Amino acid sequence: MAIGAIEVTRLPIDQKISLLAKLIKQGASDDRIRSTAFRILQGVPEFNDMAEANALFTYVRDTIRYTRDPIGKDIFESPIYTLEKRSGDCDSTTVLLGSMMMAVGLPYRLKLVSKDGTNWSHIYGLVGIPKNNPRKWIPVDASSPKPMGWENPKFKYARIYRII
Repeated sequence: MAIGAIEVTRLPIDQKISLLAKLIKQGASDDRIRSTAFRILQGVPEFNDMAEANALFTYVRDTIRYTRDPIGKDIFESPIYTLEKRSGDCDSTTVLLGSMMMAVGLPYRLKLVSKDGTNWSHIYGLVGIPKNNPRKWIPVDASSPKPMGWENPKFKYARIYRII
């Protein structure tokens, strides 16, 4: 397995979520993630949380090519690994985007979704606006070509996880 990636196929879902949260928190304090986020925010109005969130979201959505994991495998990647190879699936973009959001003080949660309530097949983030006291949690699914705020209506069931 390449450095920065780990196979998690056999892990229970709660352990997978814990690992994703850990990758996000570690990424948020990594100088390479922070400097990339700062560069992306150049030219974005200061104190405009929505504009900051949208700039980071747009960068990840437009820069990271959606690529599935190998058949029968579930692989998690560090945000640095995803950033360097510019490719990944929904959990890869969720970790990278969450790391960038949290690196600039934007609160972030994980949203795991399912069509039937048993097969939890997709994950993306929710960003809290405003950052100091979130009153809205906006969907940020950077693995989709859709804009910030869009959610796939086919997913009827959801679990939301705080990153502590």
